[in-house]
Amino acid sequence: MKPSWDALVARARGLSTHLLTEERVQALERAANASELMLALRETPYQDAFLTAAATPGALELAVTRSLAERMALLAKWAGPDGGALGPLLVEQDARNVRDILRGIVGALTAEERTAGAIPTPQLGWKQLTALARLESPADVAARLAAWEHPLGSALLEEAGASRPDLFRLETALARGAAAVAARAAGRGGKRMREFVRESIDARNAVTALLLVGARAESESTDLFVDGGASLSRDELVRAASAADRASAAETLAAASRGTSLAVALAVAPARPAALSARILNQRIAAYARRARQEPLTAVPVLLFVLRLRREARAVRRALWAAAL
Repeated sequence: MKPSWDALVARARGLSTHLLTEERVQALERAANASELMLALRETPYQDAFLTAAATPGALELAVTRSLAERMALLAKWAGPDGGALGPLLVEQDARNVRDILRGIVGALTAEERTAGAIPTPQLGWKQLTALARLESPADVAARLAAWEHPLGSALLEEAGASRPDLFRLETALARGAAAVAARAAGRGGKRMREFVRESIDARNAVTALLLVGARAESESTDLFVDGGASLSRDELVRAASAADRASAAETLAAASRGTSLAVALAVAPARPAALSARILNQRIAAYARRARQEPLTAVPVLLFVLRLRREARAVRRALWAAAL
């Protein structure tokens, strides 16, 4: 049954008034020290946290995360107890949270560090995330998720159970599980939500291809592809990953995704994975801002808010740690 987006759109528009403006985000991206960071965050929702005398980078990041979590929780509250039409967005967030915990386990981080950037959802709240962060191995995480009947648990079990888990393969298994769940849930969200899910999968595959250039054999590259995107096929990922350099890989990916916001992001140098990820996010925001004016009562304004919130989180955290260094 197709949902009515009226209440969620109204809530997203209200929350959007508290997002950082384009000018603020750009100022954050340019901030070279703590004073410039403070100036960029003056009279914003983050100001009080950054004025705390005893604030450390870790404490400030936690304050940022709490602010982001509160806003997502307010939006999810209007979607129903199980997330309703926001299901695809919530499972994406679950996958990010679990990914960070897995990276923290592999990197021997503390339990607190593993959840420093986590944003809870109806299915994985703070209590569950804290419990996962205290586990000792990827296999334990997969088993606990499976015991809770969370769909990402079964997706992880095989890779997590390997004698020497490979982080790349763990993250691919996690992404595949999340993509499958999101695709099914998107059926309730209408055309734009289905497109959003496919775009997210394409973005993930494009960044993966650049990461793999010069790093792995062709046979391994194909194992890291996630099905369900709109533009990129498994063969195209393999060709891009097998390119002589990342610039050539980006050209291959741009040709395959011609006419999309992904292609626009790929057309700009340099072709570094982190830079590409940021450009993809910016291009998606621009595309959804145009659509929101044309389709004000669909999922588009809600998706635009979520994309802008993600960019804000990235910009504030990056500026915070750059100033700390």
